[in-house]
Amino acid sequence: MTLPKTISRYWAHIRPHLQREAVILEGIFPSQIQIGGDFTFSAPAAYLGNQSGALGGVFSYDLFHNGSVNIQTADVIIEGGGIRLLWQSDPALIPTSAWQHVSLTLSPSPQWHVGATGIAATNADFATALSSVTGFYIRGEYTYGIQESSGIDNVSLERLLDADLLASIHCSAVDICWAGRTNQMYQVQYRTNISDTNWFDFGSPLPGTGTNCVSDGINGQQQRFYRIVRVP
Repeated sequence: MTLPKTISRYWAHIRPHLQREAVILEGIFPSQIQIGGDFTFSAPAAYLGNQSGALGGVFSYDLFHNGSVNIQTADVIIEGGGIRLLWQSDPALIPTSAWQHVSLTLSPSPQWHVGATGIAATNADFATALSSVTGFYIRGEYTYGIQESSGIDNVSLERLLDADLLASIHCSAVDICWAGRTNQMYQVQYRTNISDTNWFDFGSPLPGTGTNCVSDGINGQQQRFYRIVRVP
């Protein structure tokens, strides 16, 4: 599923990364916005909250910038779950007055780091941040000084699967049943890895009753394989 593409007016609340405030000018794209520090385009509500389904998905947007480029910093910022994920393009983005398409994957890569630590972001970091996104930002500052003329368009977040459709199966026990013959003894055996050569007895041998069943509590077990053998 892909969230509807948006034009920049929906990402138009500008969030300075320094201590200043800024406001968006009228129009689709910001133009000559005067602020005293780096600014970013801030995502609308559709991109916030639980975005777990976007893990491994593609985030993309179109970008333009009028003027020189003499600042290099994080291009995309995701905040959530108490952490901040930073993506910085490599090679660096050098936007011009012509529209440029930017695309990135929301999964670990050399371009993703946790905060300003320089530590590479892991899948666990993405899962934490995307489970409760409080801020999603696209860089808008490319030039030193107080004047910028930049814009974004066609912002899109690809969700691989809606989080509310994710399901998991929880089992506390498994029943092993077989059609046992009378006057025959049977032994249930198990192993945790299909490639193991050894089988382990589960309980004691049981006489056949026509319909035999045993129950094995499997809490904490990732997997088990079972077989039934006849006991001479």
